[in-house]
Amino acid sequence: MSPTFPPEKPIMATGLLLLVCLLSIGHVGTDGGCPSSAFACNTTDDCVGLAARCDGVIDCPDGSDEECTAPDCLSPDVFGCDLHARCLSLAVVCDGIDHCPDGSDEEDCLPKDCPLSDYLKCKPTGICVKPEWQCDGWDHCEDSSDEENCTVCPLPNYFKCESGSKCVPPEEPCNGWVSCDDGSDEEDCTSKECYNPEYFKCESSGVCVRPEWQCDGWVDCDHGSDEDNCTSKECFNPEHFKCESSGVCVRPDLQCDGGDDCEDGSDEKNCTSEDLECFNPAYFMCESSGVCIPPNWECNGQFDCGDGSDEKNCKDEENCTSYECYNPDHFKCQRSGGCVPREGQCDGVYDCEDGSDEENCTSKGIECDSPDHFKCASGEACVPPLEQCDYIYNCEDRSDEEDCTSKECYNPDYLKCESNGVCVPPEKECNGWFECVDGSDEKNCTSKECYNPDYLKCESSGICVPGKKCDGVGDCPGLSDEKNCTTSNGCPFLNQFKCESGSKCIDLEGQCDGWAHCEDGSDEDNCTSKECVDPTYFKCKSSGICIMPDKQCDGDDDCEEGSDEKNCTSKECSITYYLKCERSGVCFNPDKQCDGAYDCEDRSDEENCTNKECDGFQCESSGICVGQWKRCNGQRECRDGSDEEYCWEECTIPGYLKTRPDWQCDGISDCRDSSDEKYCTADDCPLPKHFCEPGSCIPDAKLCDGVRDCDDQSDESDCVCTSVEFRCETSGSCVAPSGVCDGVTDCDDASDELLCQSCAEQRLWQCDSGECIDNASVCDGDKDCSSGADEENCRTPCNGLQLECDGRCLPKYRACDGLEDCSNGEDEINCTVGGCIAKQFHCADGSCLLESQLCDNLTDCSGGEDEDDCGDVPPSGFPLGLASRYIPDVYVTASSEYKSEFAPSQARHTPPSTPGYCWVPSSVVDQWLQVYFGKTTDVTGVVISGGGSNWDLGSWVTSFTLAFSMDGASWVPYGGSINNGQVFQGNRDRYNKVSRPLPAPVTSRYIRLYPTEYESWVAMAIEVYVTNDENTWFKQDEYVPLGVGLDPDDPAAVPKIPDLHMTASSRRAEFYPWQARLNNGEGQQLGACWSPAPDLDTDQWLQIQHDNVYEVTGVITQGAYNTDHWVTSYKLAFSVDGEWTMYTNSAEDSEEMVFQGNSDSHGYARNLLDNPTFAGYTRFYPLTFHNRIALRVEILVKYGSGCTSDEVFCDGACRPRESFCRAFDGCLPQRYLSGDKPVCEDVLEAECGLELDLANLGCFEIDSQFSPCGDGDVFHDSQACDGTRDCSTWEDEANCDECAMECLTVSGDPCIPTGWICDEEIEDCLDGEDEQACVEGLLWPSSFPPSCYCTLQNGIGKCVVSAYVPEPLQLPALDR
Repeated sequence: MSPTFPPEKPIMATGLLLLVCLLSIGHVGTDGGCPSSAFACNTTDDCVGLAARCDGVIDCPDGSDEECTAPDCLSPDVFGCDLHARCLSLAVVCDGIDHCPDGSDEEDCLPKDCPLSDYLKCKPTGICVKPEWQCDGWDHCEDSSDEENCTVCPLPNYFKCESGSKCVPPEEPCNGWVSCDDGSDEEDCTSKECYNPEYFKCESSGVCVRPEWQCDGWVDCDHGSDEDNCTSKECFNPEHFKCESSGVCVRPDLQCDGGDDCEDGSDEKNCTSEDLECFNPAYFMCESSGVCIPPNWECNGQFDCGDGSDEKNCKDEENCTSYECYNPDHFKCQRSGGCVPREGQCDGVYDCEDGSDEENCTSKGIECDSPDHFKCASGEACVPPLEQCDYIYNCEDRSDEEDCTSKECYNPDYLKCESNGVCVPPEKECNGWFECVDGSDEKNCTSKECYNPDYLKCESSGICVPGKKCDGVGDCPGLSDEKNCTTSNGCPFLNQFKCESGSKCIDLEGQCDGWAHCEDGSDEDNCTSKECVDPTYFKCKSSGICIMPDKQCDGDDDCEEGSDEKNCTSKECSITYYLKCERSGVCFNPDKQCDGAYDCEDRSDEENCTNKECDGFQCESSGICVGQWKRCNGQRECRDGSDEEYCWEECTIPGYLKTRPDWQCDGISDCRDSSDEKYCTADDCPLPKHFCEPGSCIPDAKLCDGVRDCDDQSDESDCVCTSVEFRCETSGSCVAPSGVCDGVTDCDDASDELLCQSCAEQRLWQCDSGECIDNASVCDGDKDCSSGADEENCRTPCNGLQLECDGRCLPKYRACDGLEDCSNGEDEINCTVGGCIAKQFHCADGSCLLESQLCDNLTDCSGGEDEDDCGDVPPSGFPLGLASRYIPDVYVTASSEYKSEFAPSQARHTPPSTPGYCWVPSSVVDQWLQVYFGKTTDVTGVVISGGGSNWDLGSWVTSFTLAFSMDGASWVPYGGSINNGQVFQGNRDRYNKVSRPLPAPVTSRYIRLYPTEYESWVAMAIEVYVTNDENTWFKQDEYVPLGVGLDPDDPAAVPKIPDLHMTASSRRAEFYPWQARLNNGEGQQLGACWSPAPDLDTDQWLQIQHDNVYEVTGVITQGAYNTDHWVTSYKLAFSVDGEWTMYTNSAEDSEEMVFQGNSDSHGYARNLLDNPTFAGYTRFYPLTFHNRIALRVEILVKYGSGCTSDEVFCDGACRPRESFCRAFDGCLPQRYLSGDKPVCEDVLEAECGLELDLANLGCFEIDSQFSPCGDGDVFHDSQACDGTRDCSTWEDEANCDECAMECLTVSGDPCIPTGWICDEEIEDCLDGEDEQACVEGLLWPSSFPPSCYCTLQNGIGKCVVSAYVPEPLQLPALDR
């Protein structure tokens, strides 16, 4: 490809333009006339080369060389088109491109000579090649004849490269860019003079630099000599301004523009001088500063001059009329006279202070150009007829989609949906997708013909799909288009090629593509005699290899002899919108035009850029197109710096902030005067945005996302669910995004399934339970609906997982189940083997066992073989980590998959408590399952199991072979040759595991398992055993995981640490803090992890809030899932009560510990703490990283160190919470029930006067407040003498001075405490008064906790627990 050049480089004159300028214009010779090869200008003595005559460029001073209409076309120095009065330059005749509308300039070129003598005629085509294109290193003739006989360059002064035949224009040698393949044009430049004497010669390199590039502030010479001694030099362009201190030359339009282009600011001095005017006379000069601003900034309602003079005199006060706007399309504000662009009128935003730009908007509705167009009810737009009633809202008021049921479709071929009248194009009818919400476009398809006759009509459904029958590609649901196919080529499908040796078949497109797909390479034999399967492909001349059409003329040789890059000037680009280089004909993406980099060798892609449109920002002087995101980024992309001009002032451009409304009130000052952040109120934050105090808005996506974006932290307060979860309306519980609108009710009120699209609207198939499944899963032989409704009444022909029954297809899992589904009972025939029915185990003694009887620790076969080989003893070493998800999904691949539910990544053993998954291939022939380890290790064996309960057709692998690889390409079978490896015995049933140790461990990075025999179908799960122990790092004797990562024993379980307990300093896009769970990520997902906001790579942190205080012993980290990002070093900090302490190895060590991180994205990096520490919070501070900060983590804690819900952390240990809260079991004292139930610490603080800080509380202070009961229990001081019996032996109510009742007692003490009254008929008073008038079933008053009060209702005593007790509290009187 062509080299890439600096984007700021202005366009250099090409050799072609320079040559034309030098050769096309001359003067009349001494004989008084022009030579025969030139045109004589009419009124001057100038001569113009015939190639420049009628070429669209005026060369004669009087313009006579471009007088190119009849009768001038009769002149022999031009070519006249046959049917049009148009004259063409002789240079374009027979150049391979039609310039005449009738194509007459390209007729009969082969027998004719080229009209210009110095042009070369291609032998096979007759195309004429201009001299500049001869010997230029590019083939313009098919036979390359334009590159022959190049010992001498065809044009004078051209430079001939030393090796080869290439000639380059005279201005290209020593210009700093290599044009010759051998680089000879840039050699010995210090000893050569510049071709153009005005050019500057660099001192060290000899490179020639254009004169206008000297002293322009940009270094073009290696050592900067072009920018030396500028103060003593005059500017090449006399209109440029010379900076006072540096001598740098600045464009005149940059002088007095409000921005410093000179380092000393001298270009902005003396701007108010009387003799200084704006370089552009249309510009307005500010009164006080002299700054020049564009005319459309004057009277636009915004102060662009510091003194506001641009907004003065906008209205003629004497005549009460406004001056006209500079742009006649602009709207003039009534009061101020300011001008507003047309798009700012009636857009809902007040641009005029008086709001006049938003008045009478409904009455200004546009008139439609065509009567067929629909005018929106609001009058703001016209909608073409085909866009009405198409289920797409083109009017903001949606009026174009109203009353559709009463309207006919504009196009009579369109189908009208039954329920809502939406019109559907005929090509979308019966295409397998519901365009109508009621599915009426997919009804009765079997009786309709396909609208496109080239489409295939599926047999069972009648839907029309692109494709052909028996082409090897399943286009119809159930693959009905690929059934009952017979071919004559020995392959399953007609569009396949059979390799000469072996039975392998490949797609026809794989032949002659330059890659051997057959082991014997037969697919790449005899390619020169074969045609390309796809006629649009290009066939290389020497090899016959077929290359894709977009590889032709792309500047790279894809054919060995380069035939794909020849004759490009006469070929059209295969991608129609691509552009062509002038000299070479190379095709390039239009996005690369005028981007500042030379993609064409002749640099024609960077010419005339100022006249071309630009989707981004266009540099003023060069026209180079710069991405809009590079505008005002602090770095000059344009050589003239125009991309960095007016950046702070842009807030004053009319409508600028309107195009970036997200910049207003977002907490960041984008305007120099901070006007975008002033006066922000909650009204500036329309829902669903959130208003932060003291005044900024954040999107709703930043609420409850684990990052505090508001200064008042209100965005992370009162969060129940994360920003991506759904909150149930009634219960407030949280539902993961995948659980919303999935057909399964997760909320008690079913709110997660309300307002959801129907299955039909989602173009899915609906089960009778309401669940939606893919259409491809219907009648595929596997049950997806819980009722199996998706496998009922399936039409023939049947697939490999079905059997034909009564003219329909029955899933095989219903065969031999003891129930006759077929009328003739054939589904229950041949169901016994050796006397046992299907899926039963045959004992040696002839008895038959159920699958559940295998490996159940009960001997059922007389020989005990049912309890043999149960996988009890795994191979030596450690599990690789498939079950624990240490091995990511993308590392597990296979030859094929039946469907996504049974992808290779599902081949993991799961705990008995969870549904088992497995890998199921789409075929049972030549299949394999592969696992990449992510490292080199020794494999000691495998453990496999069958399909389990999740695969309806009970299946398992009964034997298999293994192969190993270090690179994933070259495989070595275990225990033999490629066709004769060791065969391992597989499973005996679908559920139980079998262990297969390797007699000799194998050092490898990959393993492949090849099923050789199977029961019913191939279905299996696997674990690989290796000598490395990373996967066991989760649990050791002394520590366990906290519960941040996915549970290795149950990866589907919800982690113990909730999402909202994972927070961070910032986040990048969707990389939320709760994504930072170890082993997070699945499938082809990219980048599951936490990553901070872009450009914030320092002082960032990820925080984990523990569920209790634990003794932290270490951490484990990973990088991003399936992405090349990870952290290479980090620090840790811990906290118990909110005060953070950076981790050091010891209390005496003040140096913060730096931990080594990961070396790849998937592997574990474990760091154990030399000094374990108690913490309730852990923070990770990334320091260094690979490509980007990306973390997934787990925290290791000491086993048993965590305080449970019945404990509190006190004095360095977990203490029973009961010792704090015993006094308050049951109902709490009445005065604490005015709000939410307080925790026991709050009660103790109120009761005991303690200011509790559980992290620092001395436990003995609490213990001293408790006294022993006689029964061995304890009671708190606050429980003493409270009228409630807390000790069974009444010690807590003894020695109390209270006298609830006075009477004669045996002891002589006349006082009876309250606890003795109505205490189950124990008479303490001699007269029994203490047990009289008691309500049956109640103990008075010990039955009533302090927060309870008694009432009598219908004569029955009732204890009521109340959140508050009415005042005054009156206990009901009890009649004695």
